[in-house]
Amino acid sequence: KFLIAPFNTSESQQWEEAAIAVSNLASTLAREEIDEIATCRLPGCSDLIELLLGLQSHPIHNVALPVLEVWLALQDVPTSDRHPTLAAPLYQQLTEVVLNRVAYPSTFISWEEELDLESSDFNEMRRLSTDVLVGAYYLLRSSYLETLANIVMSIDSSDWEVVESAFFCMCSVGREACARVKSVKNAASSGRDSPVAADGESTSIGLTQVVGIVCA
Repeated sequence: KFLIAPFNTSESQQWEEAAIAVSNLASTLAREEIDEIATCRLPGCSDLIELLLGLQSHPIHNVALPVLEVWLALQDVPTSDRHPTLAAPLYQQLTEVVLNRVAYPSTFISWEEELDLESSDFNEMRRLSTDVLVGAYYLLRSSYLETLANIVMSIDSSDWEVVESAFFCMCSVGREACARVKSVKNAASSGRDSPVAADGESTSIGLTQVVGIVCA
């Protein structure tokens, strides 16, 4: 909680450099103690994770960027060694956070007319978010696509930037999702059922669902 109060103060006072400093400190602390944080045995672990999710969604580039490294570090901790809330539940929430964070601004027309966001920052955030999204997909599998579909279904059709971001999140895991879909064919040819084949079938349905929603 010693980080939450300074961050709230930096937000209320609009101190950008202070917010960046809090993000760097929180991210470094989380990375250095990731094995302990993953188990949620240390006091304040849940508060730290919530703070990191808030920092990840922050509109200032240098506040949000350092947090990506935390999720990559957490991915290296086996799910069997993590607290249950830091497995699928966290990564479903994180997928939504990243989707909204890497979306174009709602007022976006062109980079020539965009005053609040640098194209280089936007592109860097998307590039570095890809590994986090792939990690989320490996953990969530077909639920990852269901999360994207639910987001697209819940928004107004005029919110093109969210739809585009959902496609970005889907394309970021395209190779991995296609490999999962191919597992259906391989299982069918061998004449055996498996959890992998079942998830591959769900993945295929999920991909079709997302595309169908967007194109409707």
